[in-house]
Amino acid sequence: MRSVVRSGNNSSYRRLLLLCVLALSASGASYASTINLGDTEQTRFEQIYLTLESASENTRRRRISVVEAPVDPAVFTRLRRVKSNGRESFSNATLIAGGDCYWIASTAGHSVLDQRFSRLANRADIEVELPDGSWVNPEEIAASPRLSWNSDEIDDWALLVLRAPRCQFNDTHRFASTLPYLPTQPLDRQVLDQCRRDVQFMCYHFDQGVSKGQRMLEENCELLSIERTEGHTGYASCKVDYGVSGCSPVCIRGDVWINLGVFSKGLKRHASDTFPQPVAGFRVMDGEIADVLRELKRKYKLN
Repeated sequence: MRSVVRSGNNSSYRRLLLLCVLALSASGASYASTINLGDTEQTRFEQIYLTLESASENTRRRRISVVEAPVDPAVFTRLRRVKSNGRESFSNATLIAGGDCYWIASTAGHSVLDQRFSRLANRADIEVELPDGSWVNPEEIAASPRLSWNSDEIDDWALLVLRAPRCQFNDTHRFASTLPYLPTQPLDRQVLDQCRRDVQFMCYHFDQGVSKGQRMLEENCELLSIERTEGHTGYASCKVDYGVSGCSPVCIRGDVWINLGVFSKGLKRHASDTFPQPVAGFRVMDGEIADVLRELKRKYKLN
């Protein structure tokens, strides 16, 4: 596959934003659908941050039960990685496609990046927790060819192919039911506009006094998105903290949960001492990442 990366970054990621499209309507105020945030990156993101910071005061975080979710909550899972110092680090992953024998999981690119050499970590050092509680190494990792230690949301993503334990020795088996996953399709501008007030973050949080994290839902978040060459990046008023990288922002439309993409980092993580961070930046499920997902689905015969 042209987008499967197993070595370091070949070039610096591009910092060119062509159009900033506002997908936020805050309480008591209205906004134009398109705004020009200026010529500098600092000006662009400063306005995004200020727009969403106040809205983050209205979000609420709580544990979620099985009866509340239209999908198995176990599809929102954890990634464990052994770092070069021998210590384990945890982050988030989501099972976004499944079939008889394989899943595809999404996660943040920096969660699977060996920052010493700016290349993907060894597959043997990465594990994802499956719904049955077992942990497996990925069979394949696909990532942006521009992924590096300082990549922003547009390139900070990775897709991992996982083999189900029931097919450990034979991946030609067929079963009455497919593996559980969060249905994920490429998004368009219309969906982002419709979801501007209905965003929720489903994440394992590792600051809840539980050593391996606690799955929680951050709700009542609002959305702003930017159109870029490789697709959209999204910014939500969901509060985020350390360890939630890779979790999935979802749009709640009745009993349907729409996967919006892959959370990267807090928007002003280096410029603000606020904790948790009030604005989350994520890679929208369109453009480049959606193309790679489509290729992997075809390769492994997944839904």
